[in-house]
Amino acid sequence: MTACVFKVHSVGWSERRFEVGKFNQENTLSLRGILAALIVLHHLSMYFPLSVTEQFRHWGGALVAVFFFITGYGLAVSYRRKGVGYLDGFLRKRLSGILPQFIVLVLLYSSGYCLFMDYSIKEIMYDLANGRTLSSLPNSWFIYVIIYVYVAFYVSLKLCGDMVRGGALFVCMLAAYVVFAAVVFEFSPHWWYTVMATGCGYFLAVSEDRLESSIARRPYVVIGLLAVLTVVCSALKVMSLLSAMWFYLWVFLFHMLVPVIVYVSIVIMAQGNPQYGRKRGQRLLRFLGTVSLELYLVHGVVIYLCDRFDLGAYPAYPVVFACSVAGAWLLARLSVVWRRDGKAVAVNR
Repeated sequence: MTACVFKVHSVGWSERRFEVGKFNQENTLSLRGILAALIVLHHLSMYFPLSVTEQFRHWGGALVAVFFFITGYGLAVSYRRKGVGYLDGFLRKRLSGILPQFIVLVLLYSSGYCLFMDYSIKEIMYDLANGRTLSSLPNSWFIYVIIYVYVAFYVSLKLCGDMVRGGALFVCMLAAYVVFAAVVFEFSPHWWYTVMATGCGYFLAVSEDRLESSIARRPYVVIGLLAVLTVVCSALKVMSLLSAMWFYLWVFLFHMLVPVIVYVSIVIMAQGNPQYGRKRGQRLLRFLGTVSLELYLVHGVVIYLCDRFDLGAYPAYPVVFACSVAGAWLLARLSVVWRRDGKAVAVNR
């Protein structure tokens, strides 16, 4: 937020002189690469703790919340641009972008797990029913949740049509998932405490024109409001020690506030720079952004194998990053399918 203040001050904050940038796919591709790399670092710091990476142990929820926010934002923007026609073949297109890679890795990993760990398919299914994914594919909970998000979005907009009413139903379905995952099934918090950021991203996209106008006219006010919310969130963090109610308020506010801060930061920092997020020095980050899903799927397997073979902490970091990026690239290439028009295209692009 400090950088945003300097950016606004250097450009000038009158409506005539300050035009916000866009939170679009081009400007967020490098962001997705950064998020993917930090998630790998987060999980590495849990399996192979080092003093220099200790802080990353606590970043997981915020990083995943930004991913969910981007998903909700993208769904709303696409629906607003294309209308109800966006729902034609929606589930087929979306699921074909994640299931092939996911199924391949699950079959390979779970087969090896059963073979070397003396596990059975029944035990793997039992683990899944209890929210444990280590035996099927480490960290794969995200895939199950994102599938639910896609289905909830499709059902909500199909039933309502209107973005506001459909969005309200969408958020209700997300809230229902949180209740069932947290209360009924008693899944671990990582299954549910970041999901509501999807709804936050959706409704921010719905009101994006008004928000951009507010940022353009009164950027200091918007930044100040976010600063106040940050202070409130910090206070809730302290009060969360007193009761569960305050804890849940802090959890949900924090994981919706972080993505909003990221959004405002990008649209301000991208001001007047059409090449923002596309600089030559960001080529690696943009590549990681294009294979972020595959990197997420692969890195958990690599970390688990390094842990099983007692690889030391210092060699584990470069080995995990190198093998995960190589595996993600290979998996992305294997996800190419033959479409009905006879052209080979990547299903997740």
